[in-house]
Amino acid sequence: MGEGKNTEEEHIEFKKYCDLIHSNHKQVALYSGRDCTIEEWMNLFDYIKIGSYQQDLGPLTSSKTNQRLYQKINQKYVNITNCFWEEDSDD
Repeated sequence: MGEGKNTEEEHIEFKKYCDLIHSNHKQVALYSGRDCTIEEWMNLFDYIKIGSYQQDLGPLTSSKTNQRLYQKINQKYVNITNCFWEEDSDD
């Protein structure tokens, strides 16, 4: 899911969608293009990607990227960004 405009109304709507998705035993991810930390309302998601794309830093496959991908494990978010780094990327 994309973050939209990051309003309280959208957070309520996200919760409805996440509850529905989780009730069907599926996982859900949030893609936020904002340069931020994980916020409390984001706790609904199994995966969270944060950070704007900055061409000089590259995508998630670059070890120089400013973007981060987190996975919720045991109710805590773990940074798994390095799982996407390519060994022969042009960093």
